[in-house]
This record gives sequence, C-alpha cells and structure tokens, in this order.
Amino acid sequence: MKRVYFIKPIGMDGPVKIGCSVSPQGRLESLDMWSPIPLEIVADTEGGLALEKRFHYHFAASHDRREWYRWSPEIAAVVAAINAGTFDASILPEKWPSVRRGKGRSYSHFKGVRRNIYDRFQAYIAHRGKRYEIGSFATEEEAARAYDCVALGFHGNPGRLNFDDGTAVPTPHDAFRRRAARALVS
Repeated sequence: MKRVYFIKPIGMDGPVKIGCSVSPQGRLESLDMWSPIPLEIVADTEGGLALEKRFHYHFAASHDRREWYRWSPEIAAVVAAINAGTFDASILPEKWPSVRRGKGRSYSHFKGVRRNIYDRFQAYIAHRGKRYEIGSFATEEEAARAYDCVALGFHGNPGRLNFDDGTAVPTPHDAFRRRAARALVS
C-alpha cells in the first residue's frame, strides 16, 4: 500500500518534500544519502499518487520546486492533523484551484518572462540558440527586471530591455556566463 509522506530537515522549518512511496522510510534513506542535512519523516498517511497530487494542489502557494515546498503554517497544521489522526482528506482540492485557472494566460507582456503552473513568473534568456533559466519570481515585474539585468550583462546596451528607466544594473555576468558555459558543456 502506498503512503504519502512529508520529509524535512531535522530541526529546521523546511523545505518539506511531499511525495508518495510504498516505503517512505526507504525513500528517506535514499534522500538522506545525498542530502548534506539530516532529514526526517514528519508525517505520513495512507494514500497513493492521487492523494499526493491533491496535497500538491493544496499547497501550490508554498511550492518551491518539483516536490519541495516552503514550510508554512498550513503545512504545519496538516502535518499536526495527520500525526493526531484527525486529518480529513476532503479539505484537499480535486484539481488546481479555480483561482489559478481564472488568471488565464501563461505568457507575459515582458520579454524573457512567462508564468509557470505554480503562478510564479519564470525569467529566461536566449543566447546562441539556447534558453537559460534566470529564476522564479513572485511578480511579473521582478522577473522582467531580472531579465533586464542579465540581458545587459550578456548583450550590452543595444539589447531590447523591458524597462528604459535606467534601473537595470548589469549582473556580474562572469558568474552567469560560467553557469551558462557549464550548461552548454552538459
């Protein structure tokens, strides 16, 4: 029988991994092998991939990356309810909340910005036929400003920027170029 588990670093408030496995203890051991910080299972409950997905939907606002989430009061309350045996799965949404779908578009009006499925804005830049992710941001404007900084570092002043107000400061592009070079090699 599969179980949905919550794993986080010992003595820290997050990040927390919400996953599904036949053996949560075995999954903990495999994650612990590569983690520099000791991990612990803070809660687990009977359920399969469908229940795991519903947890992911429920905590979409705290999503960090892949199956990892920022620790929040909502996650803490659910973990406490699971451990107390009082958790009711009927509070979990069956699908993405309608608020997410109502926002509509995944594109942005800014160059180098798009919305991801977690309602965050991804900044990216294309260079020599490759696309490089700059980062994930809470607002469209933050992502556009991050794009501008990297674009100035990569292409210099003649490039098209999102804001012409002179606030974009070129990033120390040596670090970004080293990262981009590593991406090209791999």
